[in-house]
Amino acid sequence: MSAACGDSSSSSKTPAGGNTPAGSASPAASASAAVKKGGTVRYGNTVDFSWSNMPYSVNSFYYVQEFAVYDTLFRYNDAASLEPTPRLAKGYEFNADKTEIVVELKPNLTFHDGKRLDAQAVVDSFVSLNDTATPPSQVQGVAKAYISKAEAVDPLHVKFTLVRPGNVVFDVFHWWLIADAANIDPLSKGGLPNGSGPFKVTSVQPKQGAKLAAFEGAWQPPHLDGLEYKIYPDAAGLALAMRSGAIDMAKELSADDAKVFGSDGKHNLFSDKGLASVYCMGMNTKGEVTKDVRIRQALHHSLDRERVSEEVLLGAGQPFHCLWPTTSKAYESRYDANPFDLKKAKELVTAAGYENGTPDVEVMLSSDDYGGKQIFQILQADAKQAGVNLKINQVERSAFSPKFQKATYPGCYMTTFGYNATYPDTLFVMNFQVRVPNSTAFESDEYKKFQADMAAAGDDETRAGLYEQFNKIWDDNMWVLLSSSRRLQWVTSKDVANLSINDYSMPDLAGVGMA
Repeated sequence: MSAACGDSSSSSKTPAGGNTPAGSASPAASASAAVKKGGTVRYGNTVDFSWSNMPYSVNSFYYVQEFAVYDTLFRYNDAASLEPTPRLAKGYEFNADKTEIVVELKPNLTFHDGKRLDAQAVVDSFVSLNDTATPPSQVQGVAKAYISKAEAVDPLHVKFTLVRPGNVVFDVFHWWLIADAANIDPLSKGGLPNGSGPFKVTSVQPKQGAKLAAFEGAWQPPHLDGLEYKIYPDAAGLALAMRSGAIDMAKELSADDAKVFGSDGKHNLFSDKGLASVYCMGMNTKGEVTKDVRIRQALHHSLDRERVSEEVLLGAGQPFHCLWPTTSKAYESRYDANPFDLKKAKELVTAAGYENGTPDVEVMLSSDDYGGKQIFQILQADAKQAGVNLKINQVERSAFSPKFQKATYPGCYMTTFGYNATYPDTLFVMNFQVRVPNSTAFESDEYKKFQADMAAAGDDETRAGLYEQFNKIWDDNMWVLLSSSRRLQWVTSKDVANLSINDYSMPDLAGVGMA
């Protein structure tokens, strides 16, 4: 990563609907046109407007509300270069051995209620991540792992003392939404967020939606007067709302509907590079059947990733054979061969003692995960040929999350996998499926030692060797496997202009306007 600072205007854009292979370097995607001042964009989604833990949970399902209400110090726009683009920050300076970094803030920043967003407010926001009243999150884990102390030097400068020296700290700054620490308690009691982003929340109706007004005090004032967030039961309902003109923008559409909207001449369609999340499957390493690594490896060999990419995602995604995109410092081509081999899978199942097939293995899936269900159906048919009998268990997302996080499901789950397109170190502390403890109950003395060695690594050469060690541990134990990149396809009406997203599908909502 370069230590040079840029600004948000340096991010270029590509035409709507471009098909950029996952992991390749390209500019941000956008739907560009002349922008008018004023107006309200109605955004539709299939998940509730979750605000009580919003500043501490960065999730692609919630990107619009998170990055409308909050902002970060820096942000990566290009996954290949990992160049930090200043947001609330103006610049930064490391000390000689990169064990400390001083971040300079833009002047005259405020939160939505007018409270100063100065160096002390940033320190308080950092401290609040570990507050007992703060919901646990991936951001909490990575901040604690990388930064030991934050202190205000003066109103515009914050000094961070680093646990892990070097530029890897920008992963924290990329994901950490700056929140008002005093807002934690009110949020937990149903109060509205006091954010740092381009829009402020004016009202929320659970399971219906929310209204947001432009925050004119933002460092990057928005073009729009406001955003209206509307909730629909599923992807089909979202498509109907888009087609009828009830909403102006949506993201969680099925690949089929997105393709139709992209060719009807009435909408703009564009997509990211598939680095925000990847479809995946995790297996309970303490499960009755899945505790046997041979069964887990058999499922790895039973998943036809190329077919998933073509039939489920209609080409709007790329197969993932390992855990890393090609841009990652941890990527190794030797793990990137297509593993689909039903003969090999059958041999592994037989060796595990299931010559006549396994008992039913339950696969937990969130009921709103349309793409995951299609992937399951493909895997179910092929796995059966190999002798692994899978059955689906669809649950509400609210029920899925606690079972997933605590590994209390009996067999497998299907969801998405993220945080693998920044510095590899971050995956090991931020991803629920890889960190310890994790969502698959996987642990071993070797893996615990790896985690400790990774935390203690002080130079890039040591880290590179540990990345190779992790890849071998993963290949030997196969507790989670990836399927295909989940390229987030955004659809807007022709009335919406200048929606721009970066490589991580984070939207620049301040730039959105009416055509």
